[in-house]
Amino acid sequence: MLALAITAELNGVTDLQPEDAEATPFYYTFKVQCTSCREIHPNWVSVSRFEQNEQSGSRGEANFVWRCKNCKREHTANILEAPKPYAQQDPPKPMNIITIDCRGLEFVEFKADGDWKAVGAESGTKFSGIDLTDGEWYDYDEKAGEENLSPELYDAIYELTFTCERRQQEITKEYKPPALLQVDQASRNIYANRITANPSST
Repeated sequence: MLALAITAELNGVTDLQPEDAEATPFYYTFKVQCTSCREIHPNWVSVSRFEQNEQSGSRGEANFVWRCKNCKREHTANILEAPKPYAQQDPPKPMNIITIDCRGLEFVEFKADGDWKAVGAESGTKFSGIDLTDGEWYDYDEKAGEENLSPELYDAIYELTFTCERRQQEITKEYKPPALLQVDQASRNIYANRITANPSST
């Protein structure tokens, strides 16, 4: 018995899971290894929990039937249940989303092909057709009025927003601090360090 576990850093969304219904089945993509000879098949294979394939010798059906080219043995796998949603967590932790009954084989690598879906953490907005092929995704949540950015992209935008030229600033009665010095304390400290040659003068 094997379980597929994922870890995802979610910002503004929760309940990430494959779009996996009978009308629109999700094909889980893996690298497969024979447990008899330990040979790893060089190509990716796909498994759907709604697809049934016949085993040789009238031994029944399985979601995935595979014969190892090296030792010629036939092996099977069945996905036992619908995928579980991955809830937003801080910090992110691994969570099993499907369980697979494997007979004579192991899935040793997973590729997130296919469409995924998620829900806005605060707004309840439903996002579908999410492409995780590149390992990240972002979209705009109109109800929440915010973007669901990947942490890397958020950090890059934040860095550019707070980029400024250092200079000496004389404080007078007429002096008005920049708008970025009037936001939250953490952001104010970052901008103060960058805009002044001597941060203590702010």
